[in-house]
Amino acid sequence: MRRQDCTPQEQWVLEQLENGEIADLVLGWGPDFRARHLRAPFLEALLTDDIENFKPRRQGIRIAWAVIPEDLDLANAEVAHIVVLRGLVFKRKVVCRDARFKRHLILNGCRFLQAADFDGVQVAGNVFCRKAVFQGPVDFGDADIGGKFRAVRAQFNRETKNANFNGLKVGQDAFFDKAVFQGPVDFGGADIGGQFRAVRAQFNRETAKANFNRLKVGKDAFFREAVFRGQVDFGGADIGGKFSAEGAQFNRETAKANFNRLKVGQAAFFLEAIFQGPVDFVGADIGGQFIADGARFLKGAMLGGIKVGLSAFFRGAEFHGSVSLNHAYLQDLLIGGTPIPELHLSHTRIDREIKIHESEIGSLQAGNLGVQGPA
Repeated sequence: MRRQDCTPQEQWVLEQLENGEIADLVLGWGPDFRARHLRAPFLEALLTDDIENFKPRRQGIRIAWAVIPEDLDLANAEVAHIVVLRGLVFKRKVVCRDARFKRHLILNGCRFLQAADFDGVQVAGNVFCRKAVFQGPVDFGDADIGGKFRAVRAQFNRETKNANFNGLKVGQDAFFDKAVFQGPVDFGGADIGGQFRAVRAQFNRETAKANFNRLKVGKDAFFREAVFRGQVDFGGADIGGKFSAEGAQFNRETAKANFNRLKVGQAAFFLEAIFQGPVDFVGADIGGQFIADGARFLKGAMLGGIKVGLSAFFRGAEFHGSVSLNHAYLQDLLIGGTPIPELHLSHTRIDREIKIHESEIGSLQAGNLGVQGPA
């Protein structure tokens, strides 16, 4: 693109970037949306070094509060610079499918009014989209992020299509604290090298699924006080460190919260969690303690075949349906201060101690229960 073919706003952006400044369109052109337009072909050329006689400073491409009125197509593009786009409004679809960003990609506060396609994108550094708003479908499927992924307080507002992170790979941490998902979300098969955090995240669609099936996390996974209004599936997830869901709410009464075959390298925390529907931990493998003190299981709790490397605690937990620990393998089992309508311990193996105190059990089945220590 020839420099003389740029609009006055675009020429001003180039001047700001050449001076190492942030090109803040509100400061330069005022609050009127129409005065802050940058054409999509200009932004494409800017990011791919295709503007004559222009070379950005080492600070990279930094633009704030611009409005992009057309489709932005960066499919298969290669971007060499740090890219910081703050508060931009993309009125049409954004396509970065299979693009390669050699540094960081920062999209904090951006608004995507149509589809945002980052399928297969490669980013050598970090991807930040704090407080970003995705009104249309969003796709980070099979994206490869070398550094961190931050989507704290982001909003994924499309109710009828997945916010797709299936197969996402992140070299370090992925944070979705206080993010809001209005529709289905899919993290199936994602691979997070560091921590995964979705503290106080909201998964709001009752008829939509939050899928974490086969999610792999190298360190800890945090879902403290997260709210799941629809179905949730952690089946086959592999967490290298701790799994923390204290105070989380699993509110779908007619679909189970699935933790079948969940693997946790250290402790699993469900203190004061609320399960409105059935919960399935069948075949889960917890390396440390399993702590569900004060949790509320308002329908059945299936823990058959669960393996817990240390103690399992259900002190003060509330059970409204049957509790099955058949074929479980535990070091210790401690249940106290709560009535249990049905408790199944058939073929359960407890290496050290079982304590059930101040609990009224309506029905107990414990054929071939094996306890090595005091009971």
